[in-house]
Amino acid sequence: MPKSEGFTPDPHSNADAREAERLRAINRAPEPIRDLFRRDLISKGAAVSLGTIARDTNSEKAAAIAEATAAVVAIVEAKNPTTPAEKRKVRREVNAVVRDRMSLARSTVAPKPPASLDGLASVVAAIRSVHMTRSQLLTLRAEIDNLLSEIA
Repeated sequence: MPKSEGFTPDPHSNADAREAERLRAINRAPEPIRDLFRRDLISKGAAVSLGTIARDTNSEKAAAIAEATAAVVAIVEAKNPTTPAEKRKVRREVNAVVRDRMSLARSTVAPKPPASLDGLASVVAAIRSVHMTRSQLLTLRAEIDNLLSEIA
C-alpha cells in the first residue's frame, strides 16, 4: 500500500495531527516529488519541505522548487534503481540535492564568533554560511547589542 493511502488521523492525538499536516504538505509538492515519495525514493522530510515551501507564492521559491524537482527527477531517471540497496543510495542522493537546492541545513547550531573581529565582511560571511533559526538570530542580535553598549 502506498504511504499516503489508508491514513485516517485520530482527532485526539497530536502525533496524528502532525502526520496529517505532513501528508498535506506532501500533497502540495509537485507531482514528480509525490511519485518519488510513493516509490520511497525521497525522504518524508525532503518531500514535506518541498510541499511546505510550495504553498508560498514567492516566485524565487517556486523557481527553486522547479529546479530541485528537475534535478531530482534527472537523478532518478539516470540511476533507475531496482534493488533496495540502489534505492537507498539514490534516496540519499536525492535528499542531499533537495537539501542543497532548498538551502536546508542538517544542523542549526549557532556559529562560534570569529577569533578576531577585524572586518564586518568576515563576520557577515560567517553568519550567512551557517543556517540559523529566528531565535538564534535574535540571540546573536542581543549579544551584538550588548557588545555595542559596552563600546559606547
